[in-house]
Amino acid sequence: MDFERPPEPAGVEGDEYGPVELGAGWHLLSLLCFAGALGARYLVAAMPITWSLGPRWTRVLLPGLATLIFAICGLLLGLVGMRRGDSRALSRLGVALNGLALVLALLLTAAFFWILP
Repeated sequence: MDFERPPEPAGVEGDEYGPVELGAGWHLLSLLCFAGALGARYLVAAMPITWSLGPRWTRVLLPGLATLIFAICGLLLGLVGMRRGDSRALSRLGVALNGLALVLALLLTAAFFWILP
């Protein structure tokens, strides 16, 4: 029996793997932002003190702000990833996790400013 090889997709030559499309990575970037939001405290602690943006007390706000930024970016990346059908389930997971991180970070920030005065 002689079987014919299927035609090669565009961009694939020989027996090499094709290039990974950026569209396949949106959900991974969303979940990576969620991991960054969870580890924002440790990321800020790893920063040198000379990178401070102002007075010393602003270093207390940086983990909360970093969590907000990571969660918002992850939420946006997850929403972009939901447009693709093949990774929609993981994108939904990323949107849900980043939404939860965003709500908790907003509660943390509100509590900080409510207690501060």
